[in-house]
Amino acid sequence: MKKTDSKENIEEYKKLSQLFGKWIHHEFNSEHTRESYRISLRLYFKYFLKDYKHIAFGTFSLDKALGKSTIEEWESWMKDRGNTNQTINLRRSNLIAFLSFIADEDITYVKYFLDAKTIHCKKSTRTKQKALSATATEAIINAPDIHTKTGFRDTVLMGLMYCTGARLNEVLSVRIRDITIPDNENATGSILFNGKGNKYRCMPLDENIMIQISLFIKRIHGTNPNPDSFLFFSPSKGKTSKLSSRAIQKRLKQHACSAHESCDEVPLDMHSHLFRHTRATNWVKERHRLPVVSKLLGHEHIETTMQYLDITLEMMDEAAASVRNPATNSIQQNWSEEDIDELFVF
Repeated sequence: MKKTDSKENIEEYKKLSQLFGKWIHHEFNSEHTRESYRISLRLYFKYFLKDYKHIAFGTFSLDKALGKSTIEEWESWMKDRGNTNQTINLRRSNLIAFLSFIADEDITYVKYFLDAKTIHCKKSTRTKQKALSATATEAIINAPDIHTKTGFRDTVLMGLMYCTGARLNEVLSVRIRDITIPDNENATGSILFNGKGNKYRCMPLDENIMIQISLFIKRIHGTNPNPDSFLFFSPSKGKTSKLSSRAIQKRLKQHACSAHESCDEVPLDMHSHLFRHTRATNWVKERHRLPVVSKLLGHEHIETTMQYLDITLEMMDEAAASVRNPATNSIQQNWSEEDIDELFVF
């Protein structure tokens, strides 16, 4: 390889590194999302390209590093490491998200982004998530000591996640100004969430959670709260600093361990999304129409909401049982050829 080629390759390598730094530091929906991207790209560029393929600095080229065949080889490499198809699909998706970003920054990368998009997802079976029972939901929400500030905060936070079916980051992003608590006792309160894709949705608050939030604001924020303060803020950084998702996930596991002692239905691997999944499942069981549930959850596509139907098989049994209902016995069961001919006359 000529020295000039080597120098150009090093410059390409540095440029890609700079673009990665710019991308990973821009605003993501949550720290969990950012960490997922970071892990995927570290796995690709460091452990696969550099350590396994020995592609770095002088040996670097865009075709070698970002070519479709290289990405497909990466997938095989991950498979040999024991990764599931679901994990491989996630890692590839994260890499493509990065390629999309750099393609917008520089037309040079458009080719690699478009080629990567043509790689088919691997077939995978989604692990069905089981919703919390009513007993387990009540046990974990009541697990914290509400006589302490952090305990009271955790109870209100978990209650809000369950009642609204909101994502953890959506709840942690709520500021005082996003909450409407009416003076009229008969009126309905509301809360404004900033969801994925920077899309806002307004959710009604039932009476119980509205009372809890009102008490929480008075006790923690005072009678004249700053509208710009986060409802759930960082104790160490102040009311205008957002509480981290990682801190709450850690607290949830602690409360799950405590609640599990009195209710073994509480899973020890408790995580925030279980509240959302449980609320969605209960909405479906309560016979709310699927488009309504999808809207409440902030889903862009109704297909995403369909995953919450897989654990309500008793509803399918009830629907199937309707064919055995006595009211259907009067329906004609035997069709003659004349009946069929008449049916298909247009």
